[in-house]
Amino acid sequence: ARKQAGRLRRFWLTQPGVLQPVREAMRMEAGEVSPHGRQLFEMTYSPEYAKADAWAQEAFATHNPEVLQEVLRQHPFHVEILLSQANLLAGANENEQAFELLRVALYALEWAFSPAFGPGGSQVVNGVAVPNCALAMDSAEKPQPGNLSLAKATYMYML
Repeated sequence: ARKQAGRLRRFWLTQPGVLQPVREAMRMEAGEVSPHGRQLFEMTYSPEYAKADAWAQEAFATHNPEVLQEVLRQHPFHVEILLSQANLLAGANENEQAFELLRVALYALEWAFSPAFGPGGSQVVNGVAVPNCALAMDSAEKPQPGNLSLAKATYMYML
């Protein structure tokens, strides 16, 4: 746990270690409530992160790893670049370095978590424990790129 802006931050997937606070971050915001009574959450981009992401998308389009590295030097917590670099390193059997980048990506995502979002807490519906909260699902009308980043990062972490 880490104290930031008067509240205690909990980290479930990573241990912060010596990592610094995330400056240009995503934010997790409460959205609507699902028909099953679950609070839905959305990962949104701060204005600074949106600028960094636009630059990152341009860098991805170049297919030049040096350009991606430059974006990462300027924005060390850009999740999509961290995940792509982790994939490249894992493909080259550089598993320790890949895991470190994945850990930093998860740290940046967890930094954004809402205090109301957490892995604990459930309610029983028809004899089945159902979580009290969930990520909003992506749709054509309302894409959720931040939620997709969190899903990709947790999937990679499980592998």
